[in-house]
Amino acid sequence: MRFLCLHGKGTNSQVFEIQLAALRHRLGSEHVYEFLDASFECEPAPGTEIYASPNDTFLSWIDEESVQNTTDALNDFEAYIKESEPFDGVIAFSQAAGFVASYMIRQLRETDPMNALLSPPFKCAIFFCSAPVTKGGEFAKYLDPVLDKHRIQIPTAHIWGRNDRQVQGPGSWLVDLCAKDGTESYVHEGAHEVPGMRMPDALRGTVRVIQKTIERATFSC
Repeated sequence: MRFLCLHGKGTNSQVFEIQLAALRHRLGSEHVYEFLDASFECEPAPGTEIYASPNDTFLSWIDEESVQNTTDALNDFEAYIKESEPFDGVIAFSQAAGFVASYMIRQLRETDPMNALLSPPFKCAIFFCSAPVTKGGEFAKYLDPVLDKHRIQIPTAHIWGRNDRQVQGPGSWLVDLCAKDGTESYVHEGAHEVPGMRMPDALRGTVRVIQKTIERATFSC
């Protein structure tokens, strides 16, 4: 599968490559990963100094001061997807999970429902430590827990840490926006992170739910 990989707020694509290294190794060499940088500069996320270089730029998918700028970023992302070779799946961490979910839900709302279901932007999605895009404003309308319940119909995996303190209710809020019979969830004993080699049990559990999601996506094609 060809995966588009979206980093969390306050990091960048190079950091996310490092964060996903152990997971990519465990998933096998048959998959291809493309890493994309967000649009807006911001302060580094806590703990990023472990992975980042001193001269790194740290990025956010949204502009918290401007709904219009965030909407423009969403439009730019949509154009990027349309202009690129098709991606089979998306892997998104933290804020990026809410961002890409907003993109998918907006596409479903604004496109003829039958056509949207026949041609979704991805065959599957892997969400780590999902964070809401914003607490209010126009952009948040694409993540309504009632209106958009189970709207995302592709297979999804939701992974988050039981001890995550950076996001209130990580992971679980996005599960309800996805197809009930197409979701895999895994809660590990870590925090706001992608399980790596120092968390062997969590890494095994993460690989297991991702493999199930990939199998669902493959058989549903």
